[in-house]
Order: sequence, then structure tokens, then C-alpha cells
Amino acid sequence: MKKITYFFRPQSQNVSIERVFNTVLANLPEEYNFKIVILPDYIPKAKGLIGIVKAFLKVRSFCRKNAGTLNHITGDIHYCALFLPRKNTVLTIHDLISLKTLKGIKRLYIWLFWYYLPLKCTNNITCISQFTANQLIELFPWVKGKITIIPNPVGLEFIMKPQLFNKNCPTILHIGTRDNKNLERVIESLNGVNCHLRIIGNLSEIQLSLLKTNNIRYTNDIFVTDRQIVKEYEDCDIVSFPSTYEGFGMPIIEGQMTERIVLTSDISPMKDICGEGAYLVDPYDVISIRNGFKIIIADADCRKCILDNSRKNIQKYLPSVISNVYCQLYSQIKL
Repeated sequence: MKKITYFFRPQSQNVSIERVFNTVLANLPEEYNFKIVILPDYIPKAKGLIGIVKAFLKVRSFCRKNAGTLNHITGDIHYCALFLPRKNTVLTIHDLISLKTLKGIKRLYIWLFWYYLPLKCTNNITCISQFTANQLIELFPWVKGKITIIPNPVGLEFIMKPQLFNKNCPTILHIGTRDNKNLERVIESLNGVNCHLRIIGNLSEIQLSLLKTNNIRYTNDIFVTDRQIVKEYEDCDIVSFPSTYEGFGMPIIEGQMTERIVLTSDISPMKDICGEGAYLVDPYDVISIRNGFKIIIADADCRKCILDNSRKNIQKYLPSVISNVYCQLYSQIKL
């Protein structure tokens, strides 16, 4: 019996990592006995140098108390690796966006405690895409021999559900409103396009103003449950995902699994994840995005080709396939 402890980050409304690993765990063979432990939010609540030191001491106590025969830090709380055995701990890195966006002392803090020290303290690192691995190696060349690339699986809740494409007024689903999700350019690109834009996420004043000035018909929900997000995919015609930065890009494979047309970015990792099962655009060019939407809406042959390729591509991300790759990694770790 192989015993694994999975370390999950503090609970929040953002459950993307948890959804990924719940899918992995649901597909582990019966010989695996696992438990999930959720780290309390010691670090986010810490204030000042003394507060941070006390928070890290609490993290150390938590990790040592819950350490298993094999430990897997599933993401975000990389610093747990400082307090777990090097040889039998797996650390999953999803992206390096914090190092790309933060500056000054905050960036140094994240660089040291989320990346440099945790990477030093474990022999087993997984990255969810080659893009993330390349970025990690660029900053920390000595990690190259420690990395295994294991993509995210598509969730079990997503099933193939084909529908007739609404070419007269398609529903375009856009998930996420942070800067990297590129909603502003999508809004501008849809000026004059007969469609309904369905947006999931908090809208800023700038985004609301753009929606108004570009005469976009839209609806918006700030947060949806796992069950609701499946319904969002099923109810749309096009998945809009021309992101400027991702570690992976779950909407690509979720859209493909649901048999919806995906429009995404012609940059890594998006263009690598989608295979040939998406329409690729320049995410920094409003005209390119607009032309992409227009071609998808007008060209039935293009849509058929994308869907045919999507069905082939999604086979790489099935839960059983990804769980098997994790099992292969676990079996190679000498306990």
C-alpha cells in the first residue's frame, strides 16, 4: 500500500489547483492510500517580520505533524518543501506569474521562499507545461534534472456534449477578468460582431466602460460553482481564451472536452496545449482577435476541422492518462 499525503493551499474561492488534483486522486489505483491536508492561511495573514517568522514556524509544525511516507505539495504553497523530507516530497509548480508581476522587496520575498529555497529542498519537481518548465530553468538552471512535465487533466465533470452552432448570435464564454485574461482586447474585438459575451469574474470600471462604449451585449457572474461552470461551457458556442500569460490554460481542454470551439493565443503554452484543436490569434492584436471570431462564426468547415482535431487532442489530458503519469513518478521515488 502506497501512502501519500497531499498538501493543499488554504481554502479560497479560487479552486483551480484543487479541481486538478481532485481529478488526479479520483483516478489513482486502489493500491494508493492517500489523505489531503489543507494548510491554514498562516502566511497570508502574517504581518511584519516577526509575524512572518511566527507564521513560518506554524507552517513547519503543520508540515512535520502531517508528513507522510510520500508527500506531494500540489501548488502555490511551495514553501512547505522547506519542512518536508527532500527525497520523498514532490513539488508541483503551476506558473511563475508572481515573479513576472511583482517588483522590489515583494518579488525578492517570493523568489526566496516560493521558489529558490523550496526548489533547493526537494529532488522531485513537476511542471504542468513545458512553458512553465522552461521559465523555471531560465531562472534556476540547476533544477533541470529534477523536473518532470505532467499536464493538468480535464475534469471528470466535463463530457462531450455537441450542439448546433448558433451562427446568427453565438454565445462567447470568457472566463477570468485579470489582466492576463485579456478581456479588454476581446471586448474591443467584438465591436460590431453580433454575439452575446458571457463573462465570469469581477469586472473593473475600465472593463465596464469598454463594454458600454463598444455596445457589447453581455451577462456577468462573479463566481460560479464547479457544476455551474460545466453548464457555462455547455451553453456557449465559443470559448474565448486569448490569454497573454498562463502556466497551462484549463479552459482550452475544458472547451475541447465539451466540444466547443476554442479561440486562444498563438503563444506558449496555449498553442502547445491545444494541439491543432483551436483557432490561434495574436493576443496583443485586437484585429487578429476580431478576425478569429469572425472566421469561426462564418466558416462551418473551419469549425468542423477544429472540432475534429479537438477530439484527438483531448485524449492526452484524460484523467486516467494523467493519473498514470503521476503513478509512474511516485513509483520511481525511493522511500
